[in-house]
Amino acid sequence: MIALASALALVGCDSGAEINGRAAQSADASVPLKGGIGQLKITAIDFGDMDQVKEIARGLGTDGPAFMSYVISRAEAKATLSQPEIARADGAPPETVAEAVELAKEVRARRAAARGQ
Repeated sequence: MIALASALALVGCDSGAEINGRAAQSADASVPLKGGIGQLKITAIDFGDMDQVKEIARGLGTDGPAFMSYVISRAEAKATLSQPEIARADGAPPETVAEAVELAKEVRARRAAARGQ
């Protein structure tokens, strides 16, 4: 796995504090996922480095919790040798952070609908 700074440089960010040439948003603001950190490839993330994972989540602003839901789903699947709940319809993992966030939001919406909310 490559370091976060290197991965962010690949998608046009020079650090976790700068996304698309702007200072990272506060935790109450959503960062557009179409560019910058959203385009970071899932395969470039070292999920064993929780500091890196948390830095990515913080950089996503209000989408950070959805990304962390993906991280948790991935860890649960690995621990139980099962298919992750947050995956594409064909069972493949998401390719980018943006896709992981969108899939996590879809799962959250399905759960809420199942509870009648």
